[in-house]
Amino acid sequence: MKIEIHKIDKSIKGKDPLILQQHRTVVVAAEDLYPGIEIWYDRKVKSELVRGERIGYLVQKNGIPVGAAIAKQGRRSKICTVRILEEAMSFGLGRTLFYLIAMNLRGGASTVHFTAPESLWRKYEEFFKSMKFNFHGKSNTQYRSSDTEIIASAAYSEFLESLRGYTFTGTANPQCDLFVNHDELENTNEFNFSSNGEKFIRPYARPLARIDGERIDLIFSVKPKHAKRIVDGIKVMELRRKFSKKWIGCFALIYSSAPERTLVAKVKIKNVIKGSPASIWGAWHQAIDCEKGDYDSYTRGIDEIYGILLDEIKPIDPVSKTQLEYLLDHNLVPPQSYCNVKNNPLWESAIGITHLLQQQI
Repeated sequence: MKIEIHKIDKSIKGKDPLILQQHRTVVVAAEDLYPGIEIWYDRKVKSELVRGERIGYLVQKNGIPVGAAIAKQGRRSKICTVRILEEAMSFGLGRTLFYLIAMNLRGGASTVHFTAPESLWRKYEEFFKSMKFNFHGKSNTQYRSSDTEIIASAAYSEFLESLRGYTFTGTANPQCDLFVNHDELENTNEFNFSSNGEKFIRPYARPLARIDGERIDLIFSVKPKHAKRIVDGIKVMELRRKFSKKWIGCFALIYSSAPERTLVAKVKIKNVIKGSPASIWGAWHQAIDCEKGDYDSYTRGIDEIYGILLDEIKPIDPVSKTQLEYLLDHNLVPPQSYCNVKNNPLWESAIGITHLLQQQI
C-alpha cells in the first residue's frame, strides 16, 4: 500500500501535468452536489493554483487519485474543499489535509472560513468546533438548491494550534466534502508526503511529536534485551551517569538499539533518584533488573549515578529506524544515551511520523 500527498501551488508549473489532471478529477466528481463545479475549477481554480493564489493537495493511493483539497490564500483565507473518496476513508487523510492547509496559510492569514450545507454542520458540529470554527449563519452565496449553505470561520492562529496535536477520529461519511473519517490505519507499507516528487514531511511531522496525546520530550537508547524487559513492565528503572530532575513528569520513547534499531514503547519519567552506586543498587536493584556484574561495570570509577524511574509504560507498534529514514528521506543518528527531542528536529519529525503510523492519539 502506498499513500502519497502532493502539494499543488505555483511550483506545479512545468512539473508533471498528471498531478493537476488527477486533482481536477477528484474535485469535479462532486458535480452532482455542486452544479457548475467543473466550470469553477477550469475558469478560476486551475489558474489561481498556478499563480499561487490558491493551494491544493492531491492524495494518491497506489498512484490512483482518491482525495483532494483546495484553499484560497489571503488575509481572510477560505477552505474551498476537502474531499476523500470512499475507498480511501480509513487512513486519517482528511484531517491530515486540514493540517497541511493550516500549515500553508501563514502568509498574512488572520481568519479561515468555509461554507457547507447546514445539515453537515449540525451533524459534525463537534468536529468543526474542535478546529475552533464557529457557526455564523446563512452564507450569502448558495451553492446547493436542496440544502442551506452556512458559513463558519475561525481565527487562523487558533485553527493552526488546534491541529498541532490533532487526533485521527471521526465518523464515516462518503458524501461529505468537509469531513472525512479515520477508523484505524491499516498495515501501510509506505506513507509518503511529496511535493511534486520531493518529500516534504519533515516540517509537518515535527508538531505531531506526541503519542497518546502526550508530548514526547526524550528518546532513550536501550539495549534490546533491556528494552524488552521495559516493554514487559519488568525493568522500571534506567540508569544514566548524567541526567536532570527537570525531566520528571515528562514522556519519552524507548529506542531498542542495534541490531533492532526500533522504537518500541512510550514511558513517563516518574522520578529521578541520584545516589552512590552502592545505595542505588541496594534500594533499586529489582527495578534496575540487570546482572550485578553489568551494573558494577557501568558504574565503575564514578561516585554517583542517576536512577530514572519509569511509569505508565505503554508498548507501541514497533517502528524501525530504517522505515523512519525512508519516510524522512534523511539519515537518523541514534542517541548514544538519550536525546532531547526539541534539540533534534529530525527525531522530532520521526516521532511525528510514528504518530501518523500508530494512529492511536
